[in-house]
Amino acid sequence: ATPAELAKIIHSFAKVGRNATVLFELSVDYAVEKTGFMQPHEIAASAFAFGQIREVMPSERLSVLDAVFERLKKACLYQMRNFTFRDLSSLLQTYARWRIPFSPPGDLLPVIERLSVVRLEADSAEALVGALFSLSVLVRSNLDMSLVERLDRTSLGLGLQAEGGDGERGTSEESRQSVSASAVGEGEGG
Repeated sequence: ATPAELAKIIHSFAKVGRNATVLFELSVDYAVEKTGFMQPHEIAASAFAFGQIREVMPSERLSVLDAVFERLKKACLYQMRNFTFRDLSSLLQTYARWRIPFSPPGDLLPVIERLSVVRLEADSAEALVGALFSLSVLVRSNLDMSLVERLDRTSLGLGLQAEGGDGERGTSEESRQSVSASAVGEGEGG
């Protein structure tokens, strides 16, 4: 069985209130083991299937799923160049929907870069907006100063520059204001 199929079985057991501890633990171990061999569409499908478990599993057991989501994130980063818009959008929506950490925050940079490459594959403007919204949820939940500093140095063409001319770094508040202003299209006049 694939990790996504095992997740659906666990979901079914949990939904009807059955305690399948051994099945749950074996399935998680198996899923973690198989993530290194997954293609992007399998990564996205598995993330969604394990995300659904979060809705029906008792909260004290959810920490076991963290290992699966961490390995899926690592597999995603490893396979990033192979992700299509649809697969990447699906993965982003899953992580955002269930507020699954995508950390450290710097791990979002390859996702942002890939999304900027595959954005033209979006079927509609709504699909692109959905992916960007999911990304914004993840960025907001993971934002810290190290990400702002790294964004300042990237060449994404987003116009994110910390204030402070002649090579000096701006304060964290200035950097956040710069990011916020750029994000809403303000502050273009300096």
